Amino acid sequence: PVFVVDRIEPSLALWIDRLGFAKTIEVPHGDGKILVMDDEEVICHVVGKMLEFLGYESVVCKNSDSALVLYRAHLREAVPFDLVLLDWSIGNGKNGLETMKAILRLEPKAKGIITSGYLLPGQDKLWREAGFSGVLAKPYDLKTLKAMVESVLQIT
Repeated sequence: PVFVVDRIEPSLALWIDRLGFAKTIEVPHGDGKILVMDDEEVICHVVGKMLEFLGYESVVCKNSDSALVLYRAHLREAVPFDLVLLDWSIGNGKNGLETMKAILRLEPKAKGIITSGYLLPGQDKLWREAGFSGVLAKPYDLKTLKAMVESVLQIT
């Protein structure tokens, strides 16, 4: 594994590899606001920090009710989310599929990525029908997250 130590400049980061060697790498700066919903607090925190490292603003929450309140509030303030990143399986309340359907009723052009640690073959039909544009299998790394977010937001 490689560990991020700090951003040196907006487009450069200092990394330390598992052997302790430091190097700088170029990190493209993302732009936009992303809502993250996961019932595991540590995942919310880590994914939020990963997105911030990539240059995105992140807002995290632990359940569907909170996600919908946040989504409505940001729509009402005319500062909508550019993307939602929703966990498929939530302990209490609506799962990610149901939450995405509710978000699409609020904003039909909403873009979403579903995340799960329990993806099975053939489930792509379910998340596509719910309105998601992409899927991330947990665990995922910074490079995979970056590629999926850019793909869904159509950043080249």
